[in-house]
Amino acid sequence: MSEEKSIFGELYDSLFSKSMPMWIGSILLAGMSMALFVLKSPFGATSAYVNWGSNIYGWDVTPVAMDFRGIGLLAVIAGAFAAALLSKEFSIKIAPPGELVKGFIGGLLMAFGAVVGKGCTLGGFFTGMPMLNAGALIYAVGLMLGALVASKWILYEMEKWPGISDGKKGKSFEVAKKVQPFIGFAVVVFVLLLPILFGYDVDQKTQRVLIGFIIISLFMGIVLQRSKWCVVRALREPWMSGSSEPAKAIIAGILVSLVMFTAYKFSYGGSIAMAGVGAHFWLRALIGSFFFGIGMTIAGGCAVGAMWRTGEGHVKLLIAVLSFTLIAPLVSRYIMGTDPDTGDPIGLNKLFTDMGQKEKVFLPDVMGYGWSIVLVLGFLLLWYLFATWNDRTGKFSAM
Repeated sequence: MSEEKSIFGELYDSLFSKSMPMWIGSILLAGMSMALFVLKSPFGATSAYVNWGSNIYGWDVTPVAMDFRGIGLLAVIAGAFAAALLSKEFSIKIAPPGELVKGFIGGLLMAFGAVVGKGCTLGGFFTGMPMLNAGALIYAVGLMLGALVASKWILYEMEKWPGISDGKKGKSFEVAKKVQPFIGFAVVVFVLLLPILFGYDVDQKTQRVLIGFIIISLFMGIVLQRSKWCVVRALREPWMSGSSEPAKAIIAGILVSLVMFTAYKFSYGGSIAMAGVGAHFWLRALIGSFFFGIGMTIAGGCAVGAMWRTGEGHVKLLIAVLSFTLIAPLVSRYIMGTDPDTGDPIGLNKLFTDMGQKEKVFLPDVMGYGWSIVLVLGFLLLWYLFATWNDRTGKFSAM
């Protein structure tokens, strides 16, 4: 008779022996995003990518170790890496050459879309919408349109040029599964001790924010990897397999966030109410999110999704992250930037400024909290009904 497992063993198996349902991961992610919001700021990736790249180019910007969002994203990668090891799922996965090229192109398009649209799938959509940001509703529409266009292209590519994504041309390098959990545990301990080992010579408030982002983002990475959380799947699958489960999972997380963010904003008002409301209404959000939607679908992961997949060992997504990092600051400086001598907007930034497309529109300022909530719920209901109906009928599904 086999010996019964300890309580710790059962807990470990429940967390790492099989994947967590995506809807649970989405709800947990909503809670952690709220924690980061209360601590300092809503979670987002775009500014972190821009700052990373600017540091690489040697521009006068915030050091990576002092950028709370940037250090948080690094902790997300570490958390996903640790989770993959703890679940014995880590390996170096090298996609076919054509897919690696698509990773680069996808990262480039995401960089352009995120900077122009002033947000990614997390800050501009998943948390932006429940923060009652009018631009986030437009951003969601653009994402959906971009994912539709890219999905149709992928289907066309699979039919006409199947060799581009031929799995036989890819490689995978395994790491001894017996030692993976020990390495994963060591990674978690190291990241948790990192603030002590590294030390922050800053005021207590700033130190608290940086340490908080490291710890919360570490566990965010674990949840992302264990739940396989992915906005790309939610927006792509209706046109591919027809599955509605990813969409339902994202909707569940947005609903939970809507309750938390709305209650917090309504209670405090002022600058807190305006937090997470981007200056991108409305055309700027639509154009940016459209290109971002194409890019994330081609790459196979969004700004945050590419992070946790990189932690799993996906080289294609690592290339997407590097491409995003290198291109985003260039777009920010030369396409959406300002003249260094006069301070006047240049490029698309001037166009959007002249058109009045850099407004911050907080829905409750326009229609009150009640109708704002109704509008967001109506959008989510329409999305849910379409995804569910299409899942049952396969009307728009290719497979």
